[in-house]
Amino acid sequence: MPDGRYLVHARCGNHDGPPTRFRVIGADEAECRNKLALVSGIPLPQEVRVPADTPELLTSGSMVADVLACWLDQQRSLDHVSTMTLATTEAHIRNHVLSELGHRRLDELSVQTIDRVLLRQRKEHGATVARRSRSVLVRALAFALSLELVQVNWAVRAVRIAAPARRPLAMSPDALETLRKQLRDWADTSARSSQPSPEQLCLIVELMVGTGLRVGEIVALRHSSLRANGTALSIDATLTRVPGFGWALGHTPKSAAQRRIIELPAFAARALATAEGETFAREPESPIFAQSDGRFVTPDQVRKQLSGFANDINLRVTDEVGEVVRLTPKLLRSTVATGLSRALGVDAARDQLGHASSRTTQRFYVAPQTTVRNARSLEDLFARQQESECLL
Repeated sequence: MPDGRYLVHARCGNHDGPPTRFRVIGADEAECRNKLALVSGIPLPQEVRVPADTPELLTSGSMVADVLACWLDQQRSLDHVSTMTLATTEAHIRNHVLSELGHRRLDELSVQTIDRVLLRQRKEHGATVARRSRSVLVRALAFALSLELVQVNWAVRAVRIAAPARRPLAMSPDALETLRKQLRDWADTSARSSQPSPEQLCLIVELMVGTGLRVGEIVALRHSSLRANGTALSIDATLTRVPGFGWALGHTPKSAAQRRIIELPAFAARALATAEGETFAREPESPIFAQSDGRFVTPDQVRKQLSGFANDINLRVTDEVGEVVRLTPKLLRSTVATGLSRALGVDAARDQLGHASSRTTQRFYVAPQTTVRNARSLEDLFARQQESECLL
């Protein structure tokens, strides 16, 4: 503490129940140890590590666990860091970082030490865990670097773990049609009052299937986005999250290809007309999919309502090969991209999705072909030759 005393937080308990938390202050380690033994009723070892609880107590010889604790305290004070992000980060530190590096001092860290930890985690727990550990260490050591506790952020120089390869997922046309029917039936009977309404969600899904738009582009549609009497859409904005502010309408696309005009199939045009007819505000810049207070429906609300629909009816969504997958807006977007790519080529899917490169579309959105239909070609190429040889 700033006055020179020691502040100790401890958790004591057994396997029969949750641990009990204790907090004591003492003039030195011995006094803290005696107080902990007194209040907890548990004999403590002669040597205990007294964690530095504030950045002022940290030194280059502090334990990595103490640096992580202070860094987490700093993260909790930031407005733009969500509670879910904090909970996920704390759980990862507790389960994967403290056991590997928590007992080491800052001045003992090196690139080689962190590399060994990351490579071992990749082997034992997978690339995702190792990548998250590296990300946590980079940010925590950047915090230590700002306090001049270290001279170099060793985690930045550590080995980069490649992201695990994930194949794009897509639903079959029959599975998608079944899903749309189930969604319409659910919207007619659901009592959910959350935003977007079940009826709005049904219309949003129809537009997703008919356009392949990003969920942020769907909810950013305004009355001024309509073209050709509602049979086409001008895509020039998306709803994005701004740290410290929330969701906002952004008109700056990631690439020039994102700005485009999309013709609508008949079923999507009907869904759009229904959605437009249900809105109260008709100003050019007012949203087509609005909350009850007139604000834009957010992408997070769409994702949450989709999950609620799937949970309400115990929906089991499968991809083309029969594997169970989560129902997300990206799954619907990938299904559109896959269907267009197989029917018209990947360039058509690229233009529809608003990508600058066909490689992006192919790599992340077009599911690999699961059924190979080359029997007729093989028959034409080799059947006659084989039959003539048999006759000889």
